[in-house]
Amino acid sequence: MIWQTAVMIDGVVTVFAWQRYRLKDSETGPVGSNGRIEAIEIDVASKTAAFNSLAD
Repeated sequence: MIWQTAVMIDGVVTVFAWQRYRLKDSETGPVGSNGRIEAIEIDVASKTAAFNSLAD
């Protein structure tokens, strides 16, 4: 019963912290974006062949 009480208290504290420290609609936080997703493709190859011991 003690751990159940601890879980309940932890849940209540988490909800209050979430409500207090969540970002407002006008805030973007530490990261902003222009709405586009950009990526760079990088090909990685090993110098030696892989050994798969599970193939047997």
